[in-house]
Amino acid sequence: MIRFFSQFLAWFCVILFWSVQAWGAPVYAQDVANDIISEQALFAQNRNSVLLRCRLGDVLRQTRAVVLRTGEGVPRLPGYEIALTTGHGLEGDPSELLKTCSVLDAQGKLQTLRHIAFAPHYQPGTPSDWAVIVFKENKKGGFVRYRLPDFVSSGEFANMASRHLRVKFSRAIGLPYNLQDCELVPRKIAGLQGEIFLGFIAHDCDAVPGQSGSPVSVYANGVSVILGIHVGRSFSLGQPRKNEPARFFGYMRIIDEGLMHNLNTLLIDIDNDLSKN
Repeated sequence: MIRFFSQFLAWFCVILFWSVQAWGAPVYAQDVANDIISEQALFAQNRNSVLLRCRLGDVLRQTRAVVLRTGEGVPRLPGYEIALTTGHGLEGDPSELLKTCSVLDAQGKLQTLRHIAFAPHYQPGTPSDWAVIVFKENKKGGFVRYRLPDFVSSGEFANMASRHLRVKFSRAIGLPYNLQDCELVPRKIAGLQGEIFLGFIAHDCDAVPGQSGSPVSVYANGVSVILGIHVGRSFSLGQPRKNEPARFFGYMRIIDEGLMHNLNTLLIDIDNDLSKN
């Protein structure tokens, strides 16, 4: 009976934690002023991600977005920045989100979003859990623009994870700087098995709510290259026989050829829409 109860409790924890880990962090209105002050203290340095904020009534929801380097696998939108984020960090009708969401840029100014597009067949917590946002170009810089990787298959990402490739991630206290060294983890170890998870790769970086959309990256030949955006956390029971304890792992939506194809298609449509306005 005790053994049955233990097994039931373990599986319940897996289902529960898998279900709740993908959301961004809501910041209530009374905390907004302090949050803005703490962010302003960081503007003098380069930011590895930008802060994306959406007001939902009295609640200010925040998540992260990664600004992309255009012209190298990403079509240019003259006069605009292109950023990648999670879909669940936005959630809602794009036309309404344009009225309530903004980007806090590197100079501490709020930038109005000009366009939002969700991944085809968007569903939160799945490999379609991503979106692209467009805002006015910031010529003074202040944040990192990431180069996309060369066309990489899901299998190649799996090989990187099997080698426990070292990656960069922002600090777990939520600061937007890649000051954390961590590594990719095979899907099997993190409990992400099955075809539904082929667009994900796990990592052992420490993350907190509100860091969804942060870049998991490498630095190669003087350039920051994004491998994926952090989506959420999974719970693994570990392998007691190998002295592997139960623990959380983060997981990212990898920048594979499928995402890059859909991203380029969305950007062509966005370019056409912006040209009309």
